[in-house]
Amino acid sequence: MGQALKRAGLFLASLLFFLAVAEGAIRLLLPNDYYVWPPNFHRTFRPDPDVVHGATVPSQLTINAFGMRGDPPGPQYQYRVLAIGGSTTICGYLDDRKAWPYLVQERSNAALGPDTVWVGNVGRPGHTTHQHLLQVEKLLARHPEIGG
Repeated sequence: MGQALKRAGLFLASLLFFLAVAEGAIRLLLPNDYYVWPPNFHRTFRPDPDVVHGATVPSQLTINAFGMRGDPPGPQYQYRVLAIGGSTTICGYLDDRKAWPYLVQERSNAALGPDTVWVGNVGRPGHTTHQHLLQVEKLLARHPEIGG
């Protein structure tokens, strides 16, 4: 009985040591930031044009280094808008340049001057008001230039 108890203790101590090392490695290697989409994510869709009207084939969904669809936010923009929502905001099957947040940015800059308005798109299919509120809290804290 004493030998079995010793082995169980050694196993438990080894397991706890492994978990501590794994936790430390994860904290060092993975970013501690909040992202709606993984940074630099890219997906090509080939929707059936008879089913998804208005989509070009293939269509690109490109996420920038900040985890947002669209241009990176920068100090040159006088106005910054963050589009938060679900599938109708991300417009997943539409090409990057056909999603409505990009079109708002493009048309606003055509009217107000180049690089005046920035619109970032953090829509995510299936998200609810609870996730939207979390996104506002986390993203505005991480990017105060958007809310300021």
